[in-house]
Amino acid sequence: MSRIQLVGVDGSDPLGFLAALGLLRVVPGAKLGFSDDGSFRAFVDGLDESESDLATFISDDAKAAEDRSAPWRFTYTKAATKKQGPQEVADLKPPPDDFKRFLSTCVEAWLAGNEEAAGYAAAYGTDVAVDGKGNTKPTAFHFTAAQQTFLGAVEGIRASVSQEWVKKSLFEGHGEKPGSNLRWVGRGDDMTFTWPLWTVPASRHTTRSVLQVDWTGNAKERTARGVFAICSSAIRRTSQGFGNFGPPSVTS
Repeated sequence: MSRIQLVGVDGSDPLGFLAALGLLRVVPGAKLGFSDDGSFRAFVDGLDESESDLATFISDDAKAAEDRSAPWRFTYTKAATKKQGPQEVADLKPPPDDFKRFLSTCVEAWLAGNEEAAGYAAAYGTDVAVDGKGNTKPTAFHFTAAQQTFLGAVEGIRASVSQEWVKKSLFEGHGEKPGSNLRWVGRGDDMTFTWPLWTVPASRHTTRSVLQVDWTGNAKERTARGVFAICSSAIRRTSQGFGNFGPPSVTS
């Protein structure tokens, strides 16, 4: 088994860190860590595959999303307004009853042995709170607003992924591509996303536990556990509801 260094994935950047986490879901048996040499670059361990194989896993996962029954998909009918009639949208601010029905189908799938849909649903929003308009309160990573739709953007991004682009993004660091995005880069002033970086390769389940710990306290404890840096990025929102990650900062 070998280590694959991802020179294009900077763990100190919120986008890079979230991309690295995604690899744990897509690549079977992968363990994730980050270089403590000041580059903060992600790496994966525990694989018999090559760089090309890794890119294939990712591009195949994106292609599989063309399936209309993909577990991350969720649409609902948005009520009519003065300017337009009812619309089917792929977003995360549905009427609570619509979201509860979606959760019910996810739980049924989980009981049948497929936990993926429930995992997505748990990350999408809550069924115990509503926003100022009485709709489902979505994840704090829901940065889209107005006519933009979060899952609609996800669908567009997945459709644009190719193996060649994945290779450039992971191993060369310049896989730029025009098109829509999730508004996860930019400026604007509200809350803060904080995350740790660790050197000891961790599986998906271990990483899930790592992310549930508050690492901002005892530095000695962090060092003993292999956590060498704490990163943070302000989540900034405009009065219209558009959000962005602010410039990240790193502390040891």
